[in-house]
Amino acid sequence: MLLALGEKDPAKAVIAMLDEPTWKDKSLALYELSRLRDARVVGPVARLLCEAADDYLNADSELTATQAVEYALAAIAGAGTKESLHALVDLLRVDLSRFGAYIDREGFRRIIAAHLIELTGESFGLDADAWRNWLETQAEGK
Repeated sequence: MLLALGEKDPAKAVIAMLDEPTWKDKSLALYELSRLRDARVVGPVARLLCEAADDYLNADSELTATQAVEYALAAIAGAGTKESLHALVDLLRVDLSRFGAYIDREGFRRIIAAHLIELTGESFGLDADAWRNWLETQAEGK
């Protein structure tokens, strides 16, 4: 990890670690991505949360898996882009508790909603359709 962070473009190197089967500490990689606040992390991290197998995080405890998911959400939100808003809204429909049940599905949805509220100043709670409608009206310039 230190070698990756010492590179000229650490985000690219750390994102690559997410797909590296020999790199077991996905939580550490997600933590570092959350600190980088790089827009390039949004797509890969959102895909990971949507598509990865339940055991992807290889966590030694439910708490570690939960922290990894929280780092992933923070990495997406930290980018602060329109893409990150769309990814967060999409994740409202994903059962993130499948990685570890330390926090249940509704708990993760509340964390996502908190990121959305912080980024937009708006509040539609856990209503993915309301968030989607709001994003569409923003894109249309209304």
